[in-house]
Amino acid sequence: MTEQNVEKFNRIENEHDKVFKDLFCDVNEAVYIINRVLKLNMKSNEIQRYTNSFVTSGYKYKEADCVYKKKNERVFFVIEHQSVVDFRMPYRMSNYQIEVMRSCESYKNTKDNKESLVIGIVLYTGRKEWNAELYIRNIQYKLEDGARLVLGDNKTLGNYSVLDVNKCTEEELLKDEGLISKVMLIEKVRKTEKLGEILIRMIKYLDENGLKYIKNLIKNIMVNDLSKATREKILKLYRKTIEGKGSEEEMELAITRTIRNEIEGVRRKGRREGRKEGRKEGKISVAKNLLTMGYSIDQVGKMAELNESELKELKEKVGK
Repeated sequence: MTEQNVEKFNRIENEHDKVFKDLFCDVNEAVYIINRVLKLNMKSNEIQRYTNSFVTSGYKYKEADCVYKKKNERVFFVIEHQSVVDFRMPYRMSNYQIEVMRSCESYKNTKDNKESLVIGIVLYTGRKEWNAELYIRNIQYKLEDGARLVLGDNKTLGNYSVLDVNKCTEEELLKDEGLISKVMLIEKVRKTEKLGEILIRMIKYLDENGLKYIKNLIKNIMVNDLSKATREKILKLYRKTIEGKGSEEEMELAITRTIRNEIEGVRRKGRREGRKEGRKEGKISVAKNLLTMGYSIDQVGKMAELNESELKELKEKVGK
């Protein structure tokens, strides 16, 4: 990947992460995640953003995405978004938990003092199911003494709960309250032809602010998935559907067809490049054999149709 492409990829990934961080900053969306993962029934007025800085020396550039505090209690919720599986999550989460506890106001050193409770939550939207360990003790070395195995007693440190998009059905995400469930659903289907159907179906579940957010998502986040022309066409069709200027069935079909054409175009391009690469590899294989047999670079160049610099490099490799 070229330096320019790396920079573009990082910019896209940062924008992608920002989508979720922005949603986490909305207390209504945060309480939706907390309630869904922990099976609670809290109200949005029961929690508040916790803004104290809690960055460890090893995590200067890796803070948790968002932290909430239960009002009038020393109970905290650390919410982290992941689009890829992070096998060090128990370690990272334990850092977050300790730093949140350390950042609290000072207290008296008494026997009856209770430390803060810090609950970790991971919202995962990757393609494969989350398979990282949930406890730090499961990624630590064990002390073996003959037949006896000594385990660390860290049953809660680094512990976290996961909301894995792969274990959510399309229907439940579609009908769930909260904008974040719709964004998760788009993440689930965004690289498939089903995106058109989902975009149209979710219209009736979104308010004006939600619709605006989804349109912005299509425009700015799907740059890795779809070309600019395709995104603009989808947005145009989507706006028409929202404004009632076309039936949902017609618009769904049109959006699906647009996405299908793009996907098929990418596949065709991949097949062409694959055939081209295959022909190139075939020429290199022939050239290697000829050079090994003692043919000169000029002779091999005419037979294998490779340039002089490529042949010199091959000659060095075959040691002739």
